[in-house]
Amino acid sequence: MNKRLLPAVLAAVLLLAGCSQEPVPYDYDLSAYIELGTYSAIPYLPYGDTGRDTVEPYDLVTAELEAAVEGVETPFRGTYTFEVGYSNFLEGFDDALIGLRVGEPATVRLVFPDPYEEQPEFSGRNVEIEVLVTAIDFSQYVETNKNALWEIAVDTSTVLQYPEAELREYEEDFRECYLAFAREYGMELDDYLRQFFGTNEEGLDALCRENAQDSVKRDLVMYGILRAENLEITQEDLEACKPDWLITYGYEREAPKGWEDPGVQESLRAMAALRKAQEFVYEHAEPQSA
Repeated sequence: MNKRLLPAVLAAVLLLAGCSQEPVPYDYDLSAYIELGTYSAIPYLPYGDTGRDTVEPYDLVTAELEAAVEGVETPFRGTYTFEVGYSNFLEGFDDALIGLRVGEPATVRLVFPDPYEEQPEFSGRNVEIEVLVTAIDFSQYVETNKNALWEIAVDTSTVLQYPEAELREYEEDFRECYLAFAREYGMELDDYLRQFFGTNEEGLDALCRENAQDSVKRDLVMYGILRAENLEITQEDLEACKPDWLITYGYEREAPKGWEDPGVQESLRAMAALRKAQEFVYEHAEPQSA
């Protein structure tokens, strides 16, 4: 299991188990605990050119398609969203999209394979597909760049000392997380740790300490940036995080204990705080040309 995923997994396990975490606001002077590294004006080479309007491999696109199959009177029409290279349409279709501009119609001429098992009656027939790419979703690239920049902000920061209360709390929570997952897998704790983390029960304390230190450092960087830049978490920020919160914890429409539950509020605020800090780092970074 990737340790970068553990804080989110930990929170989900504790929430689902009905555990109520005490707030961890770090409501004291952080200067004795963290020395912030580079979090503003970070030069970077962006992954994915979000300013373009032409299709490239692996783009997530939305396209209107009209396919006229040889010998079939009525064309097949539809709007589809797919990743270029993985559309599962006919061979050659994805390659033909590369270089197309958003909003400019194009015609793709292909031939069904012979035999064509999915619809044998189309085997070997020509098909002419009118394509109109209506949108390219660049959000995947934005999130990748945000995450990469955030790792720079974290990695270049230095923990001067770990606050013991928060460190102990995370250690206990990670221990509970590992125990919960071992039960979920129907495994003995020792077997679970050996299979997924290459350690055993004797190494559990060290594993919990390592992940707790990583989590505390990330908290310190997050709160440190927010305070250094006088960034406040608003009600609007909390509302904007609710859809992602539901996805993270596996719910459809509403928090199971209600949005006002203290544990829900705390996890929602932590999510909003991280998003705001990451957004600041991303907005103040300096993209470079290749």
